[in-house]
Amino acid sequence: MSNKSLIKLTMLLCISMVITFLIRKSVDAQFPGFSWSSQKSISCFVMILIIISIVYNSFNQKGIKIVSIQLLIWGLIFLIIIIGYAFRFELNYTTQRVVSVLIPSYNWVNKQGELVISRSSDGHFYIDVLVNGVKIKFMIDTGASDVALTTNDAKMLGFDLSKLHYTRIYSTANGTSTAAPVKLDSVVIDNRAFFRNIEAHIGTGGLDISLLGMSVLERFKSFRIDRDMLILSW
Repeated sequence: MSNKSLIKLTMLLCISMVITFLIRKSVDAQFPGFSWSSQKSISCFVMILIIISIVYNSFNQKGIKIVSIQLLIWGLIFLIIIIGYAFRFELNYTTQRVVSVLIPSYNWVNKQGELVISRSSDGHFYIDVLVNGVKIKFMIDTGASDVALTTNDAKMLGFDLSKLHYTRIYSTANGTSTAAPVKLDSVVIDNRAFFRNIEAHIGTGGLDISLLGMSVLERFKSFRIDRDMLILSW
């Protein structure tokens, strides 16, 4: 081995050792619980040595200008990845907001673990709910005291309408109507919120869509409307 090659090898080894040392110090400062084993240190050192050797040989073969451009491109890619990771929650929120504009009544879970439901084009909030294992589409109605089921949805849930007792009177926009009180064994929202023994009723007023009222909403820790979003937390 010539003196020139020996000097080059020594230089690469020294640079790799210094970078490995700096990486260890940085990791120890950021992650105090991280344990450096001999195998991890050697693997890190070898990887850095390989990268530096490739870059060094590229400079010799391709020239400084070409390699500099390549390093700049990779540096920008790496920077974009780091920025994307650092702002991953904000980017996810922005993405969900864009999707909610394109898809009315779209819902998602934010970083606080809250369920966010976007307002539909008609001004209402809609959500799909599993009731007794059956998927039913509801309109959320904070003015309703309990869950109001359409006759079609009630039949889907297995209720025999002819055997119900229509003993309650409800006031609606079209006047008063009678309804039969029932209990829903289980109500599951977004596979996260599980509720049992929910008060509901099946009316004769001819609802177009079932209503999700306060007998469910009050089970949540809180709910609020923020502009065009309904936010449920539990």
